[in-house]
Amino acid sequence: MSRLIIPLCGLVSAAFLGAAPLSAATLTADEVLNQFNLVVFGDHSLNSQVHGRAFVGGDLVGGSGSMTTTNYVLPPSGFADVTVAGDVRSGDVNTKGGASVQIGGAIVGPGKVNNAGSVQTGVAGLGTVAAELEATLKQASQDIRDQAANAALSAFNGTQGWQVVGLTGEQTVVSIAAEALDRNELNITLNGALSILINVSGTSINLSKTFNTLESIGANVIWNFHEATSLTIGNRWVGSVLAPLATVTNGNNIHGTLVAAAFNQGGQVHQQAWEGELPGGDIPAAVPLPAAGWLMLASLGALPGLRRRRTV
Repeated sequence: MSRLIIPLCGLVSAAFLGAAPLSAATLTADEVLNQFNLVVFGDHSLNSQVHGRAFVGGDLVGGSGSMTTTNYVLPPSGFADVTVAGDVRSGDVNTKGGASVQIGGAIVGPGKVNNAGSVQTGVAGLGTVAAELEATLKQASQDIRDQAANAALSAFNGTQGWQVVGLTGEQTVVSIAAEALDRNELNITLNGALSILINVSGTSINLSKTFNTLESIGANVIWNFHEATSLTIGNRWVGSVLAPLATVTNGNNIHGTLVAAAFNQGGQVHQQAWEGELPGGDIPAAVPLPAAGWLMLASLGALPGLRRRRTV
């Protein structure tokens, strides 16, 4: 088992650097998908609820939704509950449970952040963090895309749906064109698989299938929309959605981590912290952690709990 290496001297330095960025925390794509419920590289238009930790690389455009509810216990992390590299603008951003919020820019009126435990603006280094997260997750998408399929879709509920059944003890890979997802229902059976990785090709994708799968299975499933530039999910979805090139729009709950270039949110995103394994997941990527994050780790006693979960 390999471990996340964090320079302990950063804990001391952070006390003197305030909001200045430190060098780096080493996070793999596996760890990013575990710690975050939402990662958006660009702007996020908020019109529903994000139930887990969120990182927005552009602006957070407030609306009728809320960020980081009290419905789930967030996995340990050195990051704030809500991080916005740009500005918070245009409307209300509601939080719950005394959430911590870090903003690289400013809160631009009439934008507001409500009910947070702490709000920091002008946090340095978040643009660098956003760029590294983007590079790490784009590489993860390419790595998944390049895996040879070892399983296929099978019929479910007669001719009504498609089903993916995992290979026991193995990383299960399925590849399919978006237009072939043409049946009314989808179902996933984990079947003891380490993880299920589903590559979906296509650039402009609109999906509105009925999902029969238990939401908890989402912790071990990734839908890799590796070439999509536009992705609309109109119905309940189970599994993390990795769409690093796409503007994503949803109209119902996503049970897993969402990664997108931009996000027009119309349905909830529910935390199912990633527990599977990605190809190349033992190779760390430098994702810088804001200095305030080191202080948060120290105050929460979370540093010992931050480790890589991959076993080989």
